[in-house]
Amino acid sequence: MTVSNINFFEIINDSPDVLLTVNMDGIVTYVNETFTKVTGHKKKVVVGKHLSEVPIFTKTSKKYVADVFPTLISESMNTPFELTLVDSMKKKRAYTIVPRLYPKEKPFLLLVFRDMYQEYQFEEKMETLLKKNKLYFEAIENSRVGIIITNAMKEDNPIVYVNKGFRVLTGYVPMEIIGRNCRFLQGEKSDPNTIKLIREAIKNEVQLQTEILNYKKDGSPFWNELSINPVRNDEGEVTHFIGIQQDITDRKRNEIEMKQDIFVARRLQEGLFSKPVTDEKISICGYNHACRHLGGDLYKWTKLDDHLYSVFIMDVMGHGITASLLTLAFNTKYLFLMESNVYHPKDFLDRLNDHMFTFLDETFEESIMKPYFSCTYLLVDTKAKKVHYVNAGHPSFIVKNKEQVDFHSSNSIPVGLLKDHVYEEESFHFDKDSEIILYTDGVLENLAVTKEMLAEMEINEKSMRKAETFFRLDKLEDDITLIHMKLH
Repeated sequence: MTVSNINFFEIINDSPDVLLTVNMDGIVTYVNETFTKVTGHKKKVVVGKHLSEVPIFTKTSKKYVADVFPTLISESMNTPFELTLVDSMKKKRAYTIVPRLYPKEKPFLLLVFRDMYQEYQFEEKMETLLKKNKLYFEAIENSRVGIIITNAMKEDNPIVYVNKGFRVLTGYVPMEIIGRNCRFLQGEKSDPNTIKLIREAIKNEVQLQTEILNYKKDGSPFWNELSINPVRNDEGEVTHFIGIQQDITDRKRNEIEMKQDIFVARRLQEGLFSKPVTDEKISICGYNHACRHLGGDLYKWTKLDDHLYSVFIMDVMGHGITASLLTLAFNTKYLFLMESNVYHPKDFLDRLNDHMFTFLDETFEESIMKPYFSCTYLLVDTKAKKVHYVNAGHPSFIVKNKEQVDFHSSNSIPVGLLKDHVYEEESFHFDKDSEIILYTDGVLENLAVTKEMLAEMEINEKSMRKAETFFRLDKLEDDITLIHMKLH
């Protein structure tokens, strides 16, 4: 016998379970100390005999063992089975037998006997109690979610009851479940961190709700929404745990697909924002960071001719998918209007508002609150040194003109609030090296500043490249968008 074999048998000799080993001919080669204590049979009357002739089996059990042994050693049967055993005092007791084949140089079969008597007693008592109130029993037994009860007073917290929902969910039958620890549902891709949380909850005797990837009897994985609840007796001791399992595989699959779709959508949305522009007449750069995966802010600018530039910033009500889809839709509309030479602020906003209502009427039901957006649109004329604009419900934009700072507040309502609304534009002149700063309200909220304080901050092309250093991105509650323009 090798050193590794000696260590193996030393370990199983102290096991609380009844253990015996059988060679490929069916001869018992070893029984542990627990076997002798539990059955009352001495080792010498067992070791050396064929498994089917061991005195612990009833006649029916002996026949079953003789029939099933070829299957056990061929590895085609590795699931537990139940037999009735008899000890030296002729007392019968039900056991679950767990076979384990070790195919090494000298292969042998290890049989683990687990006493089912106490577990069955508990199950019978509980079912008797529940049947006194048929309503409770029917509710638990026929619940669509899986329900198990484990005995926290016994070593390894074995399962003592499973309802129909659990059996349907996992594919196991009671004989394969009762007496085992719930970890048998775990598998290769079960998250170790979640497993650790479950162990700690049981160790600390606290409630836990989590999600874990488990495996059915046929090996197929399923996402399990698991709830663990301790049950205490009158003395405050935890005697049992109730586990509730619900298959959320479809929901998790949808969540994964949604995350993938959002990732792609975010990449597409990032491509909508205009790239920085620098020439001898103007420099424009921008910054955007969504508070969620998808945002509802957008900025665009276009060089229309040698001296005309359009600059547009919008902030859709709300966040998430709906807001981001609107930015996609109005990015397309912006480009179309620019190509159609509809670039004067009044005409641009009128057309944008008309399109918004057409889009909303075709997309949203009357009962649903329809979105809207604030925006500022500038038409910058570098030749005339003049800016025409409409501020439609958007935060005041900042104009730094030499030593003077002006704030151009909203002069109209947001787009999408009032059908057939007519927008009016305003204008102002600028000097050489003037600066214009446009932003969404998320900027002021994130920096916890007023527009006056923002005007005093050093915001320029250089600082915009390091915008993440002064924004508190870990505390975003709204999308942040910032545009800086330098007029040469």
